[in-house]
Amino acid sequence: GEEKYNDPVVMPDNQVKSFPKLLLITVAETPKADYELFVDITKPEKVGELDGWLRGGDGGTLDGIYMQYQKVMMTPKGSKAMRNLASRYDVGIWGANPVPDDWDTFHRLVTECHVSYVNTSLPKHFRRKMKRSMSANTLAMNGILATHSMEM
Repeated sequence: GEEKYNDPVVMPDNQVKSFPKLLLITVAETPKADYELFVDITKPEKVGELDGWLRGGDGGTLDGIYMQYQKVMMTPKGSKAMRNLASRYDVGIWGANPVPDDWDTFHRLVTECHVSYVNTSLPKHFRRKMKRSMSANTLAMNGILATHSMEM
């Protein structure tokens, strides 16, 4: 009989139908090991080094960067640098602080820094807070839209 083929990434003819995003991981301080990379997002020349790191010598490129959280990301200068990165690459954050992570940090990373991924130790009540915030934002947006439609 014919075998059933259930691999979600590879087709029966060994053609890849989807491939995971490949992100370069960085640390938040001066590297302690030779395989660690650090990007000071407040220094444009250091952020510029990322292009070289993400483009391999074989002509291929990685999809983006997976950065360890840096407090400076929450400053106006830092969030601007993060938005610039996120406009060019997929950007993920790991190890956000405080520990455990909180809604405000997560929300700012997404809304102000435009990151695509956040891998953290979010507390159990996080989803409730997220739903409340999303509901409040939806209500506020509906109010704004209703006001604008009445003005027209």
